[in-house]
Amino acid sequence: MMLWTILFVSLWCAHHVMGWVAVDSSRRTISTSASPTTMKAAKTETSDGPSPPITTIKLKNTGKDIEIIPRTVCIDDDWNITVWERYKPSEIVEQYWYCSISTNDQEILDPFGLVAWPGSVVAAQELKKRQDHIRNSSRVLVLGAGCGVEAQAAAMLGAKSVLATDIHPTTMQLLEHGARHAGVGHVVETQFYDIKKRDEPLPECDILVAADVLYNSRLAARIGDVCFRALQRDPNVKILVSDSQRFSDTDFVPLLSKGLRDESIRWEERYLRDFSGSGVLIDEDQTYNATVRVLAINF
Repeated sequence: MMLWTILFVSLWCAHHVMGWVAVDSSRRTISTSASPTTMKAAKTETSDGPSPPITTIKLKNTGKDIEIIPRTVCIDDDWNITVWERYKPSEIVEQYWYCSISTNDQEILDPFGLVAWPGSVVAAQELKKRQDHIRNSSRVLVLGAGCGVEAQAAAMLGAKSVLATDIHPTTMQLLEHGARHAGVGHVVETQFYDIKKRDEPLPECDILVAADVLYNSRLAARIGDVCFRALQRDPNVKILVSDSQRFSDTDFVPLLSKGLRDESIRWEERYLRDFSGSGVLIDEDQTYNATVRVLAINF
């Protein structure tokens, strides 16, 4: 297992220091669009001031105790959102990658929603720009909600209900924990929803949000299909997609534009400076700048 650790840390460093992108055809991997000059090790809460408060929760699905910590992300100068992340997720991510390249039949759920990503922060920023739409909408649906930055944002901006979906039970429990602590637990509800299953009915919504879920070509195609189906069902539904990973073969917009016969559907770019997030495969946080592509429809 030590060999795998060395390999995975090497891959992680290659992503962050060299800007290299690896694409797995069927599973999520990790990437960054940051250049060598934009990456730096973060001063974590542990090394700069008091240690983050570690909380132990009991998982609903297994009864196992796990440690979690708060992560406060800056949305803008006067707005921060605090979510809860899995403490030191490196072992879980290492197991996931080991299983994804091994020949055994063991399968581990995608663990990357256990921490916050830049795309969720940009999604929250974009929602704030469109706060009037949020206030006038009763139902916000978040796909691949992770630990819930964009779900909390929608609730705080005045949505009457937010349905946050994911496939990982621990992720959804972290999201619920964070929503309760933020005082929006009565607005945010979680639900299992597998984006990859085309026959699974899409929950009703007025606004559809998907942040940092385009981790491979299959997922990207499914997000494009979900957007198409949502617009076919309701031409007025509002859609917001953000993507900080920018893997190759994940641009679903040309096909969506063609299917809808609307050439105005296109990506825009946002620049997020000094995002501080989990190192994922290392215990220290990483701080980096990210160029995030954003798709907004009907706003």
